[in-house]
Amino acid sequence: MQAPALQVDYRGALMKAALACGGGIGMTIAWFAIKFITVDPKLAADVVKTVLGWGPLSLIAIVGVVQADIRARESMRVQAEAARAQQALADAVTQIAAKDDRESEERRRQLNYIGAQQEKILERLDAMRPSQAEAKGASA
Repeated sequence: MQAPALQVDYRGALMKAALACGGGIGMTIAWFAIKFITVDPKLAADVVKTVLGWGPLSLIAIVGVVQADIRARESMRVQAEAARAQQALADAVTQIAAKDDRESEERRRQLNYIGAQQEKILERLDAMRPSQAEAKGASA
């Protein structure tokens, strides 16, 4: 006795399943499945029956693979964001270090200038002292 023909709208069901399973890979699988169905519907029906015959473990395995793919994509996205954040941090630290170097150089220049000015002031004071001593001696 021959089994009744399996009449299912594969296109709609496959597209919904593909979208539910995570986008790109699911859509690619659905596209290949639709092409496969349109080329040889009887063989496609046999493949579906075979997969359904594997039982719930096959469905669990497929869901596991899809979930692993989704998690892997999310992990890669998070790692890419972390890398961008680390690069931004490194750039900020470089800018801070450059600013600190500029400020340090400016402080050094200012201290050198202040030191030179103090030397001039001390020289002028020393030059003024003998004349003050002479002024005191002349007034006495």
